Amino acid sequence: MWHRKNYRGFYKKSCYEKYYETDSLGRIKTLYTGGDKDIVLIGDSQLEALMVDNKNIVHNELSKLFNDSFNVYNYGLSGTGPVQQLFILKDKVVEKSPSYVIHLMNLENDFNDTDPASFASSSRPKVFIRLNKGEMEVVRPKNSSKEVLREYLAYLQVYPTLKKALYKLKSIFKSTSSTDDKVQLKSYYVNYETKLSYFRKSMELLKNDVNARGAKYKLLFWSGAETKFQDDLKTLLGDLGIEYTNISDLVTGFKNKEGYVYKCDSHWTENGHKDLAKEIYSLIVNEERK
Repeated sequence: MWHRKNYRGFYKKSCYEKYYETDSLGRIKTLYTGGDKDIVLIGDSQLEALMVDNKNIVHNELSKLFNDSFNVYNYGLSGTGPVQQLFILKDKVVEKSPSYVIHLMNLENDFNDTDPASFASSSRPKVFIRLNKGEMEVVRPKNSSKEVLREYLAYLQVYPTLKKALYKLKSIFKSTSSTDDKVQLKSYYVNYETKLSYFRKSMELLKNDVNARGAKYKLLFWSGAETKFQDDLKTLLGDLGIEYTNISDLVTGFKNKEGYVYKCDSHWTENGHKDLAKEIYSLIVNEERK
């Protein structure tokens, strides 16, 4: 559940063709490392940003805004939610005393990703947790033959093409299947209490890990979910003492601007990353003034 180290890969979809690079630790490559302080970014594929030129990804844009006074490290990984990001923080983040840990979160998607039952069968193996009467069990994935094959195909740079073909076949079968007019329960309300407990536990442990490093934890989330769901999670975050910034207006604005979102998969372009970097920059500058 991590990137290949010192790797240069090629990522292709119908609306982009990009090369991406990782460093000696498997992080998305950082271009500026001469600062006195560190910022760690964690999140999913929007942060990982394999479809954006490296120099324009949010962490490198943020370094430029700070005139390289901060080293900004990108630990984004596609298909992850709070549970997996917790273990990326614990197992992969080598910065022992960063000034800030910035957590980017699509609220409903990441909430769903806390529940192993929501994992797609084609997803990479993921670490997850089980809770039973207050006790937590960490379940780490086995390195299955399927995962070995995926890594080998990635090494040959044909995995993205095969994955795209698989998604195409799935969409064809889905379009020919029967449907009904029943009102479908919002995905985040399926197994809601289970997801809520997993979300709470993973966010609590995330905060504890950040605090142990002496860093400031800043959560930036966006959401298109209904108000009640957002309010429930805001209350939970408040109970845990987690500071958050709702950037839903910013992200919604990306969708309404030409050239801010890739049309084939809704990932942000370099324009979105530049605006997000400005948002994070303002947040940190205001914090530094306190």
